[in-house]
Amino acid sequence: VTPKEELRLAMVSVIRIDVTPVKRLVIVAGVAVAILLVAIIIGATGPPVYDHVTQFAYDCPGNSHTWDGLACNGVNLQDPTQFWEQTVPQATALNRFWSLQFAPFTILNTDTAPQMNLLVQVELIGKNDPSDDGQWYLISNDTTPVSVICPSNPCTPTNIIYEEALEYNYYHVRVWMVEGQTNLGDVQFTFWQAHSGFSKLELAFRNIYLIITSLVTGIYFWRMRRIPMSDWCWEQRAAAVLLPVAVLQANPFYALEYAARSWFLHFLDALFSTLFTATFLLVALLSIDKLRLEETRVEFNRHHIPKLIVCGDSTPPPHHVVSRPQ
Repeated sequence: VTPKEELRLAMVSVIRIDVTPVKRLVIVAGVAVAILLVAIIIGATGPPVYDHVTQFAYDCPGNSHTWDGLACNGVNLQDPTQFWEQTVPQATALNRFWSLQFAPFTILNTDTAPQMNLLVQVELIGKNDPSDDGQWYLISNDTTPVSVICPSNPCTPTNIIYEEALEYNYYHVRVWMVEGQTNLGDVQFTFWQAHSGFSKLELAFRNIYLIITSLVTGIYFWRMRRIPMSDWCWEQRAAAVLLPVAVLQANPFYALEYAARSWFLHFLDALFSTLFTATFLLVALLSIDKLRLEETRVEFNRHHIPKLIVCGDSTPPPHHVVSRPQ
C-alpha cells in the first residue's frame, strides 16, 4: 500500500461506519446523547421562546363577552363606526418580530361549531421618534377577510398583522369591521413577539455552531488536500458537500438580522436552512441507494433525476419569508 493510499484509507475510516472501530462509535454516541441532554435541560429551564400580551375589545361584568352598552367599557366591533386601537408594545432588535392575533367571540351556540366570515379593516402606522409630536407614517391600510370556526369561545385565532422586518421603533394599530356583524361578540387581541432572552441564547448557540462547523470543515479539507478528488470515495465526496452546507446552515450573516432591518437577511437564513435540508436528504437517499444496489461508487445518471425532484419537492421553500405571511 502506497503512502497516498494509506492516507486515503485512513480518511475513509473516519467517516465510514462499517470500518470505524466500535470504541469510536461509542464515544460519538455518548457525545450525541450528552448534547441532547443539555438541549433538553436548557429547553426546560431556559427563557420562553415568545412573549405575548392579551387584550379584549371590551370589558363587561362577570367576564362576559356579550356587549351590554350600560355595563361594558370599551368598543363594540359589531358597530362598523367603532374601532379598536392600541399602541404596540415596543419591540427591539432582539424581539425580531411582532404579530397581532385576532380571535373573535360568537354570540351563537358553539355546540354546532358555527363559522363566521368577517371583513376586517386593519390600519398600521409607525414612527421612530418617541416624542408625542413624532410623525407617524402609514405602513398599511388593508381589508382582510377572516374566516373562523367557533367550536368554542373564542373562535380559532388568526394573524392579521405579522411584522418580521422591524422598520420602526413604535407601531400603532387600528382595527374595525367593514360591515356590521350581528353574530360577533367580543374580540381577543394578542400581541406576540420573540423573547429577548431566548434570542440572546439562540444567537450564542448559533455562533458556537458556526465556529465548530467552520473548524471541522477546515480541518477536513486540510487533511484531504493531498488526495486528488478523483480518488475520493463516495463518503468523502458526500462529506465535502455536507460540511460547507452545514456552515451555511449556521448562517454567518445571522447576527446581522438583529442590526439591519431588512427582509433579505430573513430570506437568506431560510434559504440556507432549505439548502442544507435538501442536500442532506439527497445525500441520505443516495447513500441508501448505494447500499441497496451494493455499488462501490455513486454515479449520477438519468435514474437520479426522480431523486432530485423528490428531495427538492419535499423541502420547505424559503419564499414564505418574503411574502410576510398573515
